Amino acid sequence: MALHPLVQQSWDRIRAMGYLGFARLPVNEARAQFAAGASALPPGPEMARVQMFSIPVEKGEIKVRQYVPPGTTIGLCVYFHGGGFMLGSIDEFDAFCRTLALRSGCTLLSVDYRLAPEHAFPTPINDAIAAVRWAATLPEASEGIAIAGDSAGGNLAAVASLELLGEIPVRLQLMFNPVIDTDFTRGSYSEFGNDYLLKAEDSEYFLEQYAQGHDLKDPRIAPLRRACLRGAPPAWIGVAEYDILRDEGEAYAGALRAVGTPTAVVRYEGVMHGFARGHGTVDVSDQAVSDAAIALRGALRR
Repeated sequence: MALHPLVQQSWDRIRAMGYLGFARLPVNEARAQFAAGASALPPGPEMARVQMFSIPVEKGEIKVRQYVPPGTTIGLCVYFHGGGFMLGSIDEFDAFCRTLALRSGCTLLSVDYRLAPEHAFPTPINDAIAAVRWAATLPEASEGIAIAGDSAGGNLAAVASLELLGEIPVRLQLMFNPVIDTDFTRGSYSEFGNDYLLKAEDSEYFLEQYAQGHDLKDPRIAPLRRACLRGAPPAWIGVAEYDILRDEGEAYAGALRAVGTPTAVVRYEGVMHGFARGHGTVDVSDQAVSDAAIALRGALRR
């Protein structure tokens, strides 16, 4: 189907401002542009409690923000924001995290992992794994733990879920438009790589800055290339129709199903990459966040 009318209007405005993607911008400018886009989004709902923590990681510490929704909560979700491993912060995904916490009823921890190129692979994934290990010690985790993420954060969620097999019983890996592979020849790359929000050159640039010489086929960079996915946690994956990452997200769902992992994948029509943060204005995005919240509730209530 065509782009959703509200998505088309927004996209027309962005293009009119001269948007050419992120790969052609200096890192600081790209980060500022990404932050400016987030500032235009509506604020999220009130929480019963929002609290910051510092947690130890290799050669330093990182911040996590805890969201506790009103009422009785169920379990814990650890969330990793998007931004191509280079952009974004917990502030820019604040409204989304509040909304997902409220609708799911779970306590949510948003992780401010360190970013490339200053902190290239494997630092972000090591931060992610350390954050999940820390989260697993919290009382809320005794009711069940899930790992979630958006785009590059979806990659971290998937990799952490797989790396922690046998150590932490993850109830659900939940991802929106995740970076799951490093195959730039997939059909969705050629179909949507030039004319939509996330461009093919952006994805290649982000991965180059993240990997910095490491093999792009390393399964800790491209989890779809893991030799065996058997035993992976159940998954919920939401992909956008107009997104270069659509095909790899659906391929990951197929690979998980092939080894018997309960997996739901939903293609949301008429939207582009990063669509979930449009939940305050676009009905398709709003439905996607509600669908994810239902999946979280179902996994954490078991």
